[in-house]
Amino acid sequence: MPYSGGSYVYLREIYGRNTWGRLMAFLFVFQFLVSGPMEVASGFVAMAQYLAYITGDTSYGHHAGLAFVFCALTCFLLYNDIGSVGKITMTLWVGTVGAILFALIAGFANFNGENLVSPDAPFSGPGIEVFFGLGLAARIGIYDFTGYYDVCHIGDEVQNPKRTIPRAVVFTCFAVCVIYFLVYLAVMGFLPWSGEDGFTKLVDADSDSANYIMAIFCEKLAGRGFAIFFTIVVVYTIFGSCFALLLGYAAVPYAAAKDGYFFSWFGHEHPTKQGLADYSLIVCSAVSCIFCFVELETIIEGMLTTRLLVQFIAQNVGLIMYRKSHPEVSRPFKCPLYPLPPIIASLVFFFVFITTSNHIFSGEDPLLELGVVFLLLGVGMYCVWAKSRGYWVPGMSEDEMDENGIVKGFEARLSTSSKIEKETESIKTQMREMESRLTQTILRAQGAAAANESEKQSLTGSEGERV
Repeated sequence: MPYSGGSYVYLREIYGRNTWGRLMAFLFVFQFLVSGPMEVASGFVAMAQYLAYITGDTSYGHHAGLAFVFCALTCFLLYNDIGSVGKITMTLWVGTVGAILFALIAGFANFNGENLVSPDAPFSGPGIEVFFGLGLAARIGIYDFTGYYDVCHIGDEVQNPKRTIPRAVVFTCFAVCVIYFLVYLAVMGFLPWSGEDGFTKLVDADSDSANYIMAIFCEKLAGRGFAIFFTIVVVYTIFGSCFALLLGYAAVPYAAAKDGYFFSWFGHEHPTKQGLADYSLIVCSAVSCIFCFVELETIIEGMLTTRLLVQFIAQNVGLIMYRKSHPEVSRPFKCPLYPLPPIIASLVFFFVFITTSNHIFSGEDPLLELGVVFLLLGVGMYCVWAKSRGYWVPGMSEDEMDENGIVKGFEARLSTSSKIEKETESIKTQMREMESRLTQTILRAQGAAAANESEKQSLTGSEGERV
């Protein structure tokens, strides 16, 4: 029976829940505390960029400020009204479907095939630029497709999971692929994308760019008034996505902490709001708010850097390793041409990873280097955390572990250590009591001496008066 948790559980089980799987699960959640909020923040920044069509302000301050406000508002709503999340999400989903249908109908009803003519020699630049450009385009595609595997996060709640989960994943990929292609085709068939009137001149990688293609689409179709209305619809649908994402992503560190595979602090639940993982939600919201002040392109690229290694590549490699090391395990899912699909997927993801912006080879922002350093930091934090709890760390063999995944003798050492701590604390308490009694004795002695001195002075004064 599948479990809920998605990649976190998959990595844990496929690499061994008490050894490397524990490390991989920890690393996934650790990087998820950054990549998850980055994905959420990207939506809020996109909302601010679309609203720039209405406000006329395309500055960095406008985008960052509005994104921060939307993010803080979402956290407030989730923290205070968890019970209405389902209804709000469904309402926002209806708006999303409506926006997609409008774009398809309006675009193909006004389609102009001449807009799809490519420029002369589009790949005539230096080979290295084409190489990195392909990697950048692939990153945008991967970013747009994230979420097709969301059904895996609730595996133990799905009816007939052996049939439902693989079909849901495959059909979702197919549906998103078709919708993705048709929407782009509809927009590009109506709006010229190149030349002086092309929308690509308005949309670039800078913070002051006009990243509101659908608003331009609607303005040319029905005027600015309708474009403003549709901009609000687009912002509405993006908000719905971010709203659901933030709630769902906050549950990942919470679930891992509850299972004993991440810091227990994240397993806290609100005392009065049932089901609200308050500490995890606050952390994810705070990190999302921070990334609202980062450029959208940097957010997308940075979000994928660690996920490509810890989630996408690790899952494909782990699948091959697991099938080879566990030939006796039941194979309920069929994979045509296995092992070619996971091998090809791993190579593609690795290609996208190595084309990430880096300072060493391309002289750009060191996102690749920072991603690797961040993962190494996660390994170090895992080792410290695991040792403190008696879990496996790299370099240990499975023979050193008991059936519960605890280092043999750890509980005895912990008991001895606890006993020593108790005895030490008892001695400290006795010493504090002795110090307190000694202090009281000294104070009483000093008081008695002062009283005797006062009495002597009084007697001396009385004798003087008699004389």
